[in-house]
Amino acid sequence: MTYYRIKADKDTYGWFELDMDKVLRALGRKTFSNFTKTDASIIDKWEDFDARFDPPDGEVVVSARPDITSWGSTCRLVLNEKAFGVLKRLLSPYGEFLITPCEGQRYRIFNCRTTKPADESKSQKEMMNGLQTGLINLDFDPTDIAGAPVFKTDYDLFGSLYCDEQFKSLVEENSLTGITLREDLATSPLL
Repeated sequence: MTYYRIKADKDTYGWFELDMDKVLRALGRKTFSNFTKTDASIIDKWEDFDARFDPPDGEVVVSARPDITSWGSTCRLVLNEKAFGVLKRLLSPYGEFLITPCEGQRYRIFNCRTTKPADESKSQKEMMNGLQTGLINLDFDPTDIAGAPVFKTDYDLFGSLYCDEQFKSLVEENSLTGITLREDLATSPLL
C-alpha cells in the first residue's frame, strides 16, 4: 500500500495561526511542548482559541480559505466544517478534534495521537553539526502502519502527518482543498 506525506498549501491559502500567548497560558509550556511529541490527550485543557489566517510573507491577503491546512509546520491538521464532515469517522479513532473559531467559521484542529516507527533500515536522517536538519530517505514497514489511515513519526521530529490511500480517496472524491499528498515522504530541510 502507498502512503503519503500531507503538505499544506500555505503559499496559496496562508498560515493558520492562534494567539500563542493565550495557548501557552491555558495549556502550560510543558503540555504544549509535548503536544506533538506524545500521544496524550489535551482536549481537557483546550479552550476555543480564536484563530486567523495570515497571508504568506510579503503577499496580499488571501480571501479563499482551505478545507484542510495545518497549524504551524507540524503534524496538526486543521479542518473546516466540510472537511470535518468528510473525515470525522476516518480520523476519530486516531486522535482528537479541538474546536477553534476562525474568522466567523468553526474549524477543528486534529491532534493526531497515533505514532508509528520509521523503518530505520530504509530511512536516513540529514545531519549537520550533530543536529537533524532533514531527511534523506523515509520509509515504513507495512506491518507497523497497517490499518492506520493517518499517523506521525518521531523519525522526522513529528514534522509531518502521513496518510494512506483511504484518506487520499476521501480528499480527492470530495474535492477538499488546501493540501497536497506527496509520495516523497522525506522532507529536507525540516520545517
